[in-house]
Amino acid sequence: MKKNNVLLIIGGMNRGGSETYLINIARRIDKSKFNLIFVCHDNIVYDYEQEIISLGFSMYKIGALNIRNILSYANKIREIIKKENIDVVETHTYLSSFLPLGVAKIMQVPLRIAHSHTAKNEANQQISRRIYIIISKYLINIFSNIKVSCGNQAGLSLFGNNYYTIIPNSINTDTFRFSEQNRKDIRKKLGLDKNTILVGNVGRIEKVKNHNFMLELLQYSKSIGKDIKLLLVGDGVLRESVYIQAKNMKLQNNIIFYGKSDNVAPLYSAMDVFIMPSFWEGVPVAAIEAQANGLKCIFSDRIDRSTKLLTSTKFISIDAGPECWVELIAPRVLPQKDINLKESNHDINITIHSVERLYTGQL
Repeated sequence: MKKNNVLLIIGGMNRGGSETYLINIARRIDKSKFNLIFVCHDNIVYDYEQEIISLGFSMYKIGALNIRNILSYANKIREIIKKENIDVVETHTYLSSFLPLGVAKIMQVPLRIAHSHTAKNEANQQISRRIYIIISKYLINIFSNIKVSCGNQAGLSLFGNNYYTIIPNSINTDTFRFSEQNRKDIRKKLGLDKNTILVGNVGRIEKVKNHNFMLELLQYSKSIGKDIKLLLVGDGVLRESVYIQAKNMKLQNNIIFYGKSDNVAPLYSAMDVFIMPSFWEGVPVAAIEAQANGLKCIFSDRIDRSTKLLTSTKFISIDAGPECWVELIAPRVLPQKDINLKESNHDINITIHSVERLYTGQL
């Protein structure tokens, strides 16, 4: 039986929300029926690259799309589609998805899937940028014949009033269950006092994640004598500037820059509260992971409401200021009742069936 050759176009495969979604798909998909070909941009070694190869899949690196290389980028996509005999093209590159979808349409690829992962705030853009956004979204909706989103806000952001299917960002929920032993071991490793409240955030250190607000939150909690430390798991272009800002605010002893981790699951057990004061998000994978661990979560009200899986999860405006957030921060209540999201739509063992139907045009 011929396998379905699926071309997955994404900027890169370092650790991040969309990337984690795709590696979870790669780990679970039926390899006797599907062959995954990843197309990334930068010519670097990605965090998930070796695992992708070890799973029997392949990867191309073709450079990022920009105004100067539109023709060469399109030609590279065309060559890959032809060489790999592609049956499905799925794009995870938001606005720049229009070009590979257009090439796929010209080459008569049967399934052309635009997949939206984010709900960007695109107000206050320059006129040229607004024109680009309008044209790109129009072309994406014309060139794709299947539209998929991780949630309603991300779907509306890219597809407007056009019909789209929601496939939730999914994880192996068993991996993220709370462990008291992990909590003890990691808090000891981090040198935390038993009364210290550990507030965590997992994600890239970049503007959208709003680390400035996290520092304001820390500063306020320090001013009222609340023993809080912030654990930042991840890396990014703003890491150095966030560190310098923390030092200038005399918060360097209240923040732990953990960096990237290839085993983030145990870290959630060490936390007391998980925060995400982002300016915009779709349905963040880290938010699903934190709730699978049973963590109390406080999210920005700009995050898709379908992210909420637990009654303890709260949405608060970042405009309300750090005081309102700090009020909700409290030590974790132990022993913790077991949280089981295994039967939810956010468990990869459930979601993978929808993905396989998607890639055969049956969804």
